Amino acid sequence: MNKRAADYFHPLVTFSYTIALTLLAMLFFHPAFIALGLAFAVLQNLILCGWRKSVRQLAWSLPLCVVVAAFNPIVNHGGKTLLFYLWGSPITLEAALYGVCSGGMLLTVFLWFGVYNHVVTPDRFMYLFSRFAPAASMLVTMTQRMVPLFTRRFHEISSAQKTLTPAAGKGNKKARLGAVLKEISILLSWSMEEGLDTADSMKARGYGCAKRSAFSTYRFTRRDAAALAAIAILTVICVAGYYASVSFYFYPRIRMSTGLFGILSAVAYIILAAALPLTEARWSIMWKIRGAKGTEVKRVPLMEEKRYVSFN
Repeated sequence: MNKRAADYFHPLVTFSYTIALTLLAMLFFHPAFIALGLAFAVLQNLILCGWRKSVRQLAWSLPLCVVVAAFNPIVNHGGKTLLFYLWGSPITLEAALYGVCSGGMLLTVFLWFGVYNHVVTPDRFMYLFSRFAPAASMLVTMTQRMVPLFTRRFHEISSAQKTLTPAAGKGNKKARLGAVLKEISILLSWSMEEGLDTADSMKARGYGCAKRSAFSTYRFTRRDAAALAAIAILTVICVAGYYASVSFYFYPRIRMSTGLFGILSAVAYIILAAALPLTEARWSIMWKIRGAKGTEVKRVPLMEEKRYVSFN
């Protein structure tokens, strides 16, 4: 049994869904839309990845976004609402809000890519693109796995070096730096050697010479067609409504206006972003109810013997 409801959809549906939300997060530079996207991105990461992986992802992405948010009011002194002076430079409300929106948008994009990595697995990506772009799809798939692979290998090398030379990382800064550089050199040598072996193996097996078959086969059903149509319609409503009647100006003073189409765009954005969490919740509740009631299996007749076997 698959663990996620997204696994039961065609790869084209999950790919379109995550890419649409990522592109919308890049297009919508409005505090309300950024807040909505950030909230649903955090929720989906918690549902798909769990709180431990979500915290680890925020541990590196959140400080980066805070730096981006703080950088704008320090270097940009536009705006008429003065908050305070920092090192003799004025910090304005407009520049601070612009920086917060920039950092929030960047964090939202990072989180949506985290959802993409868990929903669009490498085998699904290869299934979609390997038939007409085998080299590019393989390159993207290998790049996608580089960060976790390099992290795991670096920990293995570091543990092995500490076992072989326990005093390598306990000296002065120069000795510790030398030990780290040695570990990085081992990591790069290991990765390049494995890359050559992988390239030779793929060449020997004839990768890219003919039409590629896939290990996993997916059927595009009516449910997938309906989901894909809903994603397309909601995305068009979001973009058209946003650019038709939503405006937000940071400089020289904060000014915003929202019409009926802007409200419709926000509603469509909420429905699109909440679709996967609602589907996951419905899927989880359905399996819990079935597990509580028990699965009733009919008696299956054997073909050769005239007796029945019951599967409990």
